[in-house]
Amino acid sequence: MHQEQTLNEAQLRRVLHYCCSRRHPVRGQTIVMVSFYAGLRAKQIAALKVDDVFDEDGNVREQFILSAVQSKGGKTRTVYLSQRLRRSLSEYGATISLCHCAGNSLLRSSLVENLGAQPLGRLIQFLKQPFRALDMGLRDSKLPLQSSLFVR
Repeated sequence: MHQEQTLNEAQLRRVLHYCCSRRHPVRGQTIVMVSFYAGLRAKQIAALKVDDVFDEDGNVREQFILSAVQSKGGKTRTVYLSQRLRRSLSEYGATISLCHCAGNSLLRSSLVENLGAQPLGRLIQFLKQPFRALDMGLRDSKLPLQSSLFVR
């Protein structure tokens, strides 16, 4: 099976810079960072809960476990968070009210409470926007962030 290329650091910076021009820059950057540094698929990102990423005190965890429902293949998976990703998640956490979010979806839009099944398509389209805008060679429905992000 052919594997698409991943972004290099310069391309990642361009995508993050593009996110800054959008309506919700911190949320957009967080989505891209989680995809790139944690290697999560769009469906897995949309399924993340606040409790998965933040502890009871509102601090970003060093790792979390994707449940069998959240992961591909129906198996649990441990996701380790780099210092850089933890910093990004911490910035995002400061923009949402963590004390009222326990059990809720981590990524919410202004239109819906959770980025769940139907809005998942919106998340995928969001992830494609920078590549179209920056003319980074987006082919078909493939996203060059991580091979784990591909939606089949």
